Amino acid sequence: MPEISVGDLTVAYEIRGEGPPLLMLHGGEGDRNSDNHFTPRLEDQFTIITFDQRDAGDTRGADREYDIFHHAQDAAGLLSALGHDRVFVYGQSYGGLIAQALAIAHPNGVERLVLAVTTPGKRRRNDQAKVVLALSDAAIGRYPPPPVSPDLFFAPGAFERRPELRKFLERGRVAPPDAERQRRRALAAESFDSLDQLATINAPTLVLGAWGDQILDAASSWALAECIPEARLVVLEAVGHALTWEAPERVAPLIRGFLAEHS
Repeated sequence: MPEISVGDLTVAYEIRGEGPPLLMLHGGEGDRNSDNHFTPRLEDQFTIITFDQRDAGDTRGADREYDIFHHAQDAAGLLSALGHDRVFVYGQSYGGLIAQALAIAHPNGVERLVLAVTTPGKRRRNDQAKVVLALSDAAIGRYPPPPVSPDLFFAPGAFERRPELRKFLERGRVAPPDAERQRRRALAAESFDSLDQLATINAPTLVLGAWGDQILDAASSWALAECIPEARLVVLEAVGHALTWEAPERVAPLIRGFLAEHS
């Protein structure tokens, strides 16, 4: 497992594929290997860079509270340490918050930006499913956690239509291993609000939403696309929050085609 010092962290990361660098930012309960099922569809065209965010996976050193812009600074520091001045960026869900912050705080470092099933933050809180809000509140210590069905990550009826998606349930546990790490990540997400800064993003941007997303309403994708200058919006039908699991054959060409337009 490669590791590298970035500020106060020891960051665990992976590099796969060949071509222009593409930083992929994982979701709230993910780690650097969360998209291993999906990245082979991109590795012939891009050098895929993934890493464990603060309080996720094997990255060490986070022992205080932080916000999403600290995550963005970690990402920028990692890219600099790896010798990359400008990269493509893909952020999904929680990783999409970090991707927005990176594009806002380090505009010269983002060549093109893809934001998938994510949100501009707390002013769109009502667009989140009630169970997700309850989980966030539980992580922060306000309430006991509610029961969560894996079906929540997919469009309604997905397991009946495609039984192979049950492989999603076989993944190893990748959530933060203790309550304190989980609490800090939840606090960072809850405090994030990019609405007033989205207009400063100058990277060409593709926003991917999902009509069947039971975690985050597609209205958040519309809000992002409306506020980011000249952003392109694609909302996938019959697809849920785990869109790279449910529709990789639709998502990968969208990413490949959009990023290829830089030339």
